[in-house]
This record gives sequence, C-alpha cells and structure tokens, in this order.
Amino acid sequence: MLRNPHPLRQQGWGGCQLVLISIFNNKGGVGKTTYMFHIAHLLERKGKIVLMVDCDIQCNLTAYVLQDNQIEHSWKEKGNSIWRVIELVYEGIGDIRERSPSKINSKCSNLYLVPGDLLLSDYENKLSKTWDSATSGNTSELRVQSAIYR
Repeated sequence: MLRNPHPLRQQGWGGCQLVLISIFNNKGGVGKTTYMFHIAHLLERKGKIVLMVDCDIQCNLTAYVLQDNQIEHSWKEKGNSIWRVIELVYEGIGDIRERSPSKINSKCSNLYLVPGDLLLSDYENKLSKTWDSATSGNTSELRVQSAIYR
C-alpha cells in the first residue's frame, strides 16, 4: 500500500471515487508509455489527482518524468519504487510496504508517480511460476498474484 501524501489522502483517495486506467498491449513500441504520459497530464490539467504506476521493467515512464538522482533514490532500500512496495510479498516475508509516491514537479501539483524498477522482472518471473497454485487456492501464492493490484 502506498502511503498517501496529504493531497492524495485528503482529496483523492479519502472518500472520492477512484478511477483506474490501465494501458496494456503485449507488443512493444506501440506508444503505451507515451499515451499514458499524455493522458495523465491532461487529467491533471483538468484538476484531477493522478497517480501513475510504472509497472514496465524498462522504466521508461519513470525516466521521462524523474531526474536520474530521483530514480536512483527510488531504487534504494528505503526507496519508493514499485519493487520496494511489493518486495516483501515477493520474498514471502511480509506484506506491501507503505511508501509515498514521487511528486512529478512543481508545475503539476496533482501528478504523482510510483517509479518503475528493473528488479520488477524478478516479480514477473514469480508471477508465472505461482499462477497454477494461486488459482488452486494457495493463499501465499494468491498474495503474490494480487500484490500489484492491492
């Protein structure tokens, strides 16, 4: 679970309707990241509070919006990357960590990002290995399967 900074908790997630938009295509190079980047900015300009979550192991969305030092900080042990959020679930020793998302910049006051992480590829491998047992009712494997959504 992400620890919501004040604007997200007070205005967006704390009682208001949450709309989830996912962009998916298994083919690379079709513009998914660019499309999401622009949609997020358009929604933010309309006064919406927008949280982008970079679940692509290439981390292109993260590279678009954060400086190199911010990316490196998000990948550290106390960082806020998507991997750091789900790491304990992956390892089977805990639940989702609370982390605050990164604020994009001062011009976009309602735009936030959970940075991507190269280590998310390990989680992708575990997803494929745990699918059968999760669908058979194995609780710990089901937690692995649902960690990103939770």
